[in-house]
Parts: sequence; C-alpha cells; structure tokens
Amino acid sequence: MTTKTKNIFIVISIVAISSALAWWGFGISKKNETPRIAVIETIMPPVNFGDDREFVGAADNVFVGKVIKQTGNVPRGGDPETQFSVEVIYNVKGNLQDETSVNQIGGYMNGTLFVLNEGEKPANYLLTPGSTYLFATRGDNTLVFWPYAAELLTTDKTLSNEELLKLVQNNKRILNLKIAYPDEVLMAPDISHNRTPNSFASLSSEEQEKIKVELKTIE
Repeated sequence: MTTKTKNIFIVISIVAISSALAWWGFGISKKNETPRIAVIETIMPPVNFGDDREFVGAADNVFVGKVIKQTGNVPRGGDPETQFSVEVIYNVKGNLQDETSVNQIGGYMNGTLFVLNEGEKPANYLLTPGSTYLFATRGDNTLVFWPYAAELLTTDKTLSNEELLKLVQNNKRILNLKIAYPDEVLMAPDISHNRTPNSFASLSSEEQEKIKVELKTIE
C-alpha cells in the first residue's frame, strides 16, 4: 500500500468512526432526553371541585378502575388523545361493568407530549398500566376535568379485586363522593340541554333506594 493510499484509508476510517460515534451518541441522547411539552388550550367549566356535590354532578361516571393497558393514540378534534382499557372495580356514579375504555386528553405526537396544564411532569401525566385510579369522566369516558378526573389510589398492580374493594371501603374520599351523590349539583348547561346521564334524579325509585340503603351502612 502506497503512502497516498494509506493516508486516504486513514481519513476514510476516521470519518467512518466519527460518524458511527455521532450516530450512537445521537441515539442515546434521543432515548434519554425529556420530551417537548405543549399545553392544549381548554376552558374548564365553572365547577367547584372542592365541593363533592358539584364534583359528582359534573361527571357522567365516577368509578374506581385499574388500568390494564394503553389501547390507542387516536387524535380527535385536532388534539392528541390517548385511550386505555380499564377494569371497573367500583361505581360511585353510573353502572359501568367489567372493562371499559377511558379516553385521556393529551399524549404524544411527533415527539411532543401534549398536556392540559402547565408544569405537568412527563413521567406522571399519562395513566399508568397496573395502577388503580378514582375516575370522573364525561361523554365517552373522557377525563375532561384534569387533574381532578383521575386520582391515583395505588400503584400496586399485584392487588386482587377483593383487596382493591377493601381499599375503596376504607377511602374517605370515595365514601364522601358516594354520600354526596344523592345531593349532587348538576351543571346548568347540562340541565338546559337535558343532558344529565346517570344523575341521581334520573334513577328509578328502586335504584335510588338501593343507594340509600348502601349509604346507611357506610355513614
């Protein structure tokens, strides 16, 4: 090999090695970097979430559920939304059974995490499979009132449904919401549009009595 050939070979080798290192470094940085955050512009309804009666009245369904897995990332109305399969453990308001789909506003799109509030931490924003939450949803089980719409109860995915029910029975927040249900305060726009699914007033007398009997055992 001539000196000129050796020099060309060395230059090519250096370029190849540099490119490989740059590519490897790029991959690592991409894997570990914090995703970009974008806030979705929304208007929260005039609900006092500190009042259990208003909280329950603003939701179509209030229930405890264990997240099984993420099932989709389907944007609707232009903004990203993420869908999860959830096992229903206990109903406070509504009558969901077995598994249901919960829709969370936000999610990843083109490397950016879309969230509903400033200051959200990427690792804690999306629902976590295996964790159990107290959900408050509207419409097609969408978590509209973030962050009030999904309150984490436990991250222990090994708990059985019976153990989760015991957790529910000892949770004062859930019991207070159940007590507030018969006296819920519905949102004025829902009343004016005759949109009050699962409202206590819409239940049959038998269903109302069943809830009142249950309340007597926990009050």
